[in-house]
Amino acid sequence: MQTYKELYIGGEWVAPDGSEVIEVISPATEEVIGQVPHASTGDADRAVAARFDVISATNTAAAIQDERAFLEWIADHQSSFPDAYRTIKEANLGLVELSDPDAETLESGANQCAVM
Repeated sequence: MQTYKELYIGGEWVAPDGSEVIEVISPATEEVIGQVPHASTGDADRAVAARFDVISATNTAAAIQDERAFLEWIADHQSSFPDAYRTIKEANLGLVELSDPDAETLESGANQCAVM
């Protein structure tokens, strides 16, 4: 039986807050095949914080702490809508009628927001 005593958090194996375990059950035999630590809320918080540290270090916007500075960053970095966006929006709202060829061009062109 495989037993893990640590949780993988922030790129390393660390001891959990508590000592509770969860039994791992084989779906084929329904026998216990292992045990893993039961992660507490504190363990989950540590995992989220560790991942957010990585995101903050690699993503300029996520690292901005000041709300006003964050909103300014968004305003400075937003992209413009594709040329066909207005036509697609109007067609989706039923405000314009499009021929089948025009609708197909909008759907499969560079702007693929309507492609499934």
